[in-house]
Amino acid sequence: MHVRATFVLIMKHWRLYSATVVVLVGCIVGAGAATANFRGSNGLIAFDSWTGTSQDIGVFDPAGTAPPTFLTATPDFSEHAPRWSPDGRKIVYMGHPQYGTNDQRSLHDIFVMDADGQHKTRLTSTPYREEVPAWTADGRIVFCGQSPSDPQNWDIYLMNADGPGLTNLTNTDANTFECWPPPAPHGNKLASPPAT
Repeated sequence: MHVRATFVLIMKHWRLYSATVVVLVGCIVGAGAATANFRGSNGLIAFDSWTGTSQDIGVFDPAGTAPPTFLTATPDFSEHAPRWSPDGRKIVYMGHPQYGTNDQRSLHDIFVMDADGQHKTRLTSTPYREEVPAWTADGRIVFCGQSPSDPQNWDIYLMNADGPGLTNLTNTDANTFECWPPPAPHGNKLASPPAT
């Protein structure tokens, strides 16, 4: 769900927290695109939002039981594209250095943290871009990244939740772009746009 639509939902339910919502919406509109992701059983939503100097990740309950809680607060680092693990205990996301308008997207890596924001762990650390992670039904992580042999070529990769076991799933020819790999909710398949 796009985060702007998500915050329309919040505004319907959160009359007591309207000031907080207005501030967050203003941050999001100023930053451009943002993302959000539902957590399964309890319905918490993880989102990213521009917080003045960088993107940060927070969570909120659309039922309005509490104001949003930010899980990251890093003025020189942007964290975004959060996705809940199947059991709701972890959040995987991508991050890169950001010093105000000096946005170093070429240094994107994949990270994971606990649902409460503790134990943030970098899972990839390369000079290439790794982006848009998602969880498979069995608790592994898929993402797209630049090929070390040809940065113009983007492939889809799979790794264990703690980082090892990296496998290139597509390994296509040069100058192709395969990205945004959404896993099937209850199976072992991935959807991928055709290589271009």
